[in-house]
Amino acid sequence: MDYLDRNCSIRWIVAILGLILASSAAGQVDASALRAKYGAPLRRETFAVRPGIEMIVDYSPTSNQACRLELPGEAPMPEDVAPGVGVNIHKPIDDLMEEIVPLSMRGKEQVKMCESAGVNSMCSIQYDKVSIVETFVAGRRGAVVAKFKVDCVR
Repeated sequence: MDYLDRNCSIRWIVAILGLILASSAAGQVDASALRAKYGAPLRRETFAVRPGIEMIVDYSPTSNQACRLELPGEAPMPEDVAPGVGVNIHKPIDDLMEEIVPLSMRGKEQVKMCESAGVNSMCSIQYDKVSIVETFVAGRRGAVVAKFKVDCVR
């Protein structure tokens, strides 16, 4: 009788595990289903530009021109710095944006503005050839995005 009980228990466990695996596989979304529903994916690349800092680049669908660059709002805290020591974690991101999109490439500054709604805010500077937007959530910088004035619409 013990043998039969153990055998039935093992069968139940195997059956339950099989159902769990089958249901998780059925819940997966594949690339062809997404393409059928939403069309071709964006032309996007992610670059590791500094240790701990990734830049996302979206390209024009009609050329190899970058349409949009996105950097994190803050650089990671240096490992050799003690907690509580004042470190400007925005400066490495600002320097990187200046390196990638220098002032000479931006053109003449047109408009500078900030908007706020509750704890969320956004500041932008529009130039002749690019707009640079910074987002903030509860006073903390979320992302820095450069949007180029090229054909980026599908």
